[in-house]
Amino acid sequence: MHIAEGLHRAALTNRNGIAYVDQGAKRTWIEMQSAVRRLTGGLVSKSVAMGDRVAVLASNSARQLECFYAIPSLGAITVPLNWRWSDREIADAIKDCEPAIILADTQNLSRVAGVAQSGIPVLRLGDDTDRLIADSEERAPFDLDAGSTAMIFYTGGTTGGSKGVMLSHRNIVTTAIGICAAFRLPSRPAWLHLMPMFHVGDGICSFSITMLGGTHVFIDRFDPVLVFEAIQRHRISCTNFVPSMLSTLMNHPERDRYDLTSIERVLYGGSPIPSELLAHFMREFKSWQFFQGYGMTESTALAVSLPWEEHHLDGPLAKRRASAGRPMLGVEVRIAEDDGTEAPDGEVGEILIRGDLVMTGYWRRPELTRQNVRDGWLHSGDLGYRDEDGFIYIVDRKKDMIITGGENVYSTEVEGAIYAHPSLVECAVTGLPSDRWGELVHAVVVPKEGAALSSSDIIERCRTYVGGYKCPKSVTIRYEGLPKSGAGKILKKALREELASQSELA
Repeated sequence: MHIAEGLHRAALTNRNGIAYVDQGAKRTWIEMQSAVRRLTGGLVSKSVAMGDRVAVLASNSARQLECFYAIPSLGAITVPLNWRWSDREIADAIKDCEPAIILADTQNLSRVAGVAQSGIPVLRLGDDTDRLIADSEERAPFDLDAGSTAMIFYTGGTTGGSKGVMLSHRNIVTTAIGICAAFRLPSRPAWLHLMPMFHVGDGICSFSITMLGGTHVFIDRFDPVLVFEAIQRHRISCTNFVPSMLSTLMNHPERDRYDLTSIERVLYGGSPIPSELLAHFMREFKSWQFFQGYGMTESTALAVSLPWEEHHLDGPLAKRRASAGRPMLGVEVRIAEDDGTEAPDGEVGEILIRGDLVMTGYWRRPELTRQNVRDGWLHSGDLGYRDEDGFIYIVDRKKDMIITGGENVYSTEVEGAIYAHPSLVECAVTGLPSDRWGELVHAVVVPKEGAALSSSDIIERCRTYVGGYKCPKSVTIRYEGLPKSGAGKILKKALREELASQSELA
């Protein structure tokens, strides 16, 4: 299937339903389909051709959503850029993908002003694209191969420099349908866009909501009060969060002033939620049903899911709350030893993924593609194990595993123990160089406002939950948020560099 089929279905089955609400602006589905087809025609008039890249640098908005359909409809490739990047990182991505045209909203237009001097046309997402829509004839989607590239998402750079991940129409449609099934999305959901659309987590969910003829609701930034107001005003039924967002909402003093009971489904992912912290979320937001999704940009966001009915608070099955879940329909997952053989149940190995959601490759990096996708299997770089019931447990990134005194320590396990502390907002565990042990376990913690927290509190808390060799040998108490990617993932690489520079200064 072509991406545009989902839009056609929404216009056919819910033509007068509200497609989106954005800062007071609204369109019905039949109006949005017409606008998208006119934008497709307008881009053709600007000489955008099949296979061309069109970069989009913008905050979440309905206009960006329209681009997600209009650009691939003519066989071109949408490249959403991370507006949280530095100007240099944006310039590097533009140089890498060589777009035929750039669409930027008002806030980001100045950041690509220099690009226009190099001959790449820049259009304002808003005034210019609205004019294209008004002045252009509708252009039906081109007849395209499902395996052709529809989008390039740049990875967040949590393990190094950003890479362009090529996703085909087949990748995106397969995953969008899988999301509808795995997360039991209701018919015509009201979806609040909270994660940035340049990130595959929200970007791909957008296609699911459209398929169902739901309503996209946009706010201009993640602010707890704006989130609460949007949920209450628009009766939001579904949204997705990363753990840091949920912590922020849970600890906000004005939360109880708002009616948040319209929420039916909460998708969470991006990084693991320690089991005790997840239980705390479940007790605080009693009417919300939580669904976990595990995957990566290279697997079109998802591969494994944990449904609400497996989120057990108590009893012998409560351990499943710590799992990522089971493979989604149509997805194969293996746990592989270093030699490539399948690891037995309970043994830690690398998580491998196969299915129609695996990327077609990295943009202009064939050798890297061959390294990461072998015999159809995507090598995730994540370590995990499978239990006897088929549930997958993520224990760490390969590069984040700490080896201390010859013992493997998985940072997520230690973080889970630390998160049991009631005075904590967030934490990260990483390794620091040690002449004696190779690496030492080090924790960086952010306490709640006004809370008294000491290193000994953290270390003693850990001793209750994990073996002594896994406990932090040192702790940094930090009073500002941890460094995060555009998707809200804690950037351990940046944290290690920060800790190293502090050590050098000392």
